[in-house]
Amino acid sequence: MSQLPGPTGYPLIGNTHQFYRKNILKWFSAFPEKYGDIAQIRVARNQIVLLMDPNDIQTVLIDENKKYRKGGFHKRVTSSLIGNGLVLAEGDRWRSNRHDLEPSFHPQKMNSYANQIKTHTEYKLGQWEDGDIVMFGNEMKELTLRIITNALFDIDLRSENWDLPSIFDEVIDYFTYIAQTYVYLPEWIPTSRNRSYRRAIGELDEIVDEIITRHIEHPEEYDSLIADLLDQESWTKAEIRDEVVTLLLAGHETTALMLAYTTYLLGSNPDIRAQAINEIDQNEPQNSEKPFQQSNLLDHILKESLRLYPPAYAIFRQPTEDVILSGHKISEGTLLCLSQWVTHRDPRLYESPHEFQPDRWESDSLSAPSPGMYFPFAAGPRRCIGERLAMLEGKIVLGMILEKYIPKVPSQESLEVIPSLSTQPSSPIKIKLERRN
Repeated sequence: MSQLPGPTGYPLIGNTHQFYRKNILKWFSAFPEKYGDIAQIRVARNQIVLLMDPNDIQTVLIDENKKYRKGGFHKRVTSSLIGNGLVLAEGDRWRSNRHDLEPSFHPQKMNSYANQIKTHTEYKLGQWEDGDIVMFGNEMKELTLRIITNALFDIDLRSENWDLPSIFDEVIDYFTYIAQTYVYLPEWIPTSRNRSYRRAIGELDEIVDEIITRHIEHPEEYDSLIADLLDQESWTKAEIRDEVVTLLLAGHETTALMLAYTTYLLGSNPDIRAQAINEIDQNEPQNSEKPFQQSNLLDHILKESLRLYPPAYAIFRQPTEDVILSGHKISEGTLLCLSQWVTHRDPRLYESPHEFQPDRWESDSLSAPSPGMYFPFAAGPRRCIGERLAMLEGKIVLGMILEKYIPKVPSQESLEVIPSLSTQPSSPIKIKLERRN
């Protein structure tokens, strides 16, 4: 492989010491100005090539996507959790699964999902009081879990005694520890952390098994994604389990983060918050069948939040043959990192990239950004299947909150995030809710 630019490392350990000492996301975000379109780092014996040219990113994800497979540490350590579900599946298995799951995310499904989103959001809003200071990330995780479970699996968590939020918190804590320490001990080693993680997976499997069993034993009672898969008869219970766990995790965690980050940004930017509230008050009819869907400002606010604080911070691919990227020969099997966090904050692509400016999306140059410069939901054939539902959820939940409350940040703490399965706030996001007159 050609000699690539990148930070200087040491013999044997490469750049491992820098991983331990630095905020990795901040460190990486400086790479475009330092190294240009491509850079390499080495962690112990593992080489990682970071792609920062939007054209290269589009090549890997879209134009020549068949030359690349999924890869990286994430795939190895998450397989026991999500199995061979849509996120990790490859080849014919992935294509078949994607085809079978897509009807549940068709645009025609969105109206019924919108009603469920409204119902659960109203319930959540009813739990808050004027002046409450809430742990907003936890509140949004609870809400998005209820929404995704009701929308896709026809299960109302309000009627169940399952503690899914705590189970997923344990899972996220496990991956956050690995991402922060770069220490991964195989799950069979009986450390206290491994035991807690395995226990959480066991509890999750029991819940998912019960959900699937109910569908099998009482098919007439359910209209859901699981019911559709069971009707096809080609799906085993284990295969359905992998997809249910994948959709539960991906379908609530990233949407909750998007809502928490966005509400924090509005709480920290009162002028933009006031504009959003004014647009909602001026344009939103009561009992609208398509709530908040005409709000361009909410679109831009969510889009800018996903640029500045993307829940998915990196995509990993490995070429299945030697390829040329940014004029350099990249050998088969090299681990490539395509980072939303880095690209979305690249000063070569965005003016004032670290500032929250929703109006930037009104410009002609960003009205339809290339998929290589803005890809919060990935791009190409493996673009997130739930993107449409996530954005619908974001607009309705955010709009309903702003109809009833003025969200404020009670302190002047900056929002710092750290890597895990997704980005995570380094400390809980607190929001003060002031009821509107």
